[in-house]
Amino acid sequence: MPLRRPAAPSGWTKALPAGERAVCPAPSRPGQMQCMSIIRTTPRGQAAGAAVRILGYGPSDLRSAYKIALAAARSGRGRTIAIVDAFSDPRAASDLAAYRAHYHLGSCTKANGCLRIVNEHGRTGPLPAANRNWAAEESLDLDMVSAICPKCRILLVEAHTASASDLAIAEDTAVAKGARYVSNSRSGNEFLGQDVFNHFFNHPGVAIDFASGNFGYGPAYPTDLQYVTAVGAPPCSVAAPDAAGPRPCGARAPRAARRGPVPAARRWRPSRPGS
Repeated sequence: MPLRRPAAPSGWTKALPAGERAVCPAPSRPGQMQCMSIIRTTPRGQAAGAAVRILGYGPSDLRSAYKIALAAARSGRGRTIAIVDAFSDPRAASDLAAYRAHYHLGSCTKANGCLRIVNEHGRTGPLPAANRNWAAEESLDLDMVSAICPKCRILLVEAHTASASDLAIAEDTAVAKGARYVSNSRSGNEFLGQDVFNHFFNHPGVAIDFASGNFGYGPAYPTDLQYVTAVGAPPCSVAAPDAAGPRPCGARAPRAARRGPVPAARRWRPSRPGS
């Protein structure tokens, strides 16, 4: 269905093709965030009851498209990437295990210390209430971190709700827990009083990325803050008829994502898989 709401960022308002829908519903009030994933409701080429076949990009496709295959194989050990999302995904650990096993990425579990799941205050319990929409986003985020940096440790911080205040606290927690890279596949409308939360995202030396949508860019909070990097979703292709491998992501991107000014030492990244 098309996403419709007044004064929304242009990256969210483009009508989706038939057979696709936004994973998370549009915010119903100011200060509420929305996850950015889109799900296909009518899988192409896979009839009901047919043997499961993985459609889409696998880890090797993504690494090749972003030209990071060598870095993914060599780097990441000892580093922690945090993912900040809302609500709880009760199957986060088991879904992650299934993805990593399928693609032979190595084990990343709570038991071996690779995976940590905490609430917005940094505690292992109680975790927030489960939410099937945000759970899909969380599982996707965990898979994409695993695909790009299989040697990295993962910290999943689950905010109690999708409110700006809860997610801002969760952002601080991710950094306090030792993450120097924080992934956020969400954003929301700008709203009156948002500036009170700005300081939660001001962490010099920490790379904080926010999704800016899949169809361009527009004003969004906290994506347009000067402390974070806004990341768009340019087109990629692993089936280019004129190439032996995947077309580099962003090679034909119509528009770059908007970002606030960041220190020169932080490199601008034009795209992120799964955003």
